[in-house]
Amino acid sequence: MRVYIQLSENDKIIPFNYQHLLTGVIHKWLGKDNKFHGKSSLYTFSWLQNTIATKEGINLKKGAYFFISAYDVDFIKDIIRGLLADPEMFNGIQAVDVQIQQAPEFHDETTFVMASPILLKEK
Repeated sequence: MRVYIQLSENDKIIPFNYQHLLTGVIHKWLGKDNKFHGKSSLYTFSWLQNTIATKEGINLKKGAYFFISAYDVDFIKDIIRGLLADPEMFNGIQAVDVQIQQAPEFHDETTFVMASPILLKEK
């Protein structure tokens, strides 16, 4: 399952290394009793989409968004619940709309295109 989160325009320039800010917002939305914290991360989120890069950093265009994908429907429900309770993100950005997309039907062979880098750890 995937949720697309539409964003307001920012009122402060976004630094190029904003990933930790976005990660913090996701954990905030999962809540204080985050049952997913410290476990295998079976979710992913994209970079901010529909942006303008300047020398100072990033600005969001009208219609900017990002998405979160997860196998666990409860994870997505917790994200949406937290987002509705507190849509504030960082640098003046607000989550203004959420759209849910059901998981596609996977077949024996499926092409997977990534929207952001993936970190794999191996012991």
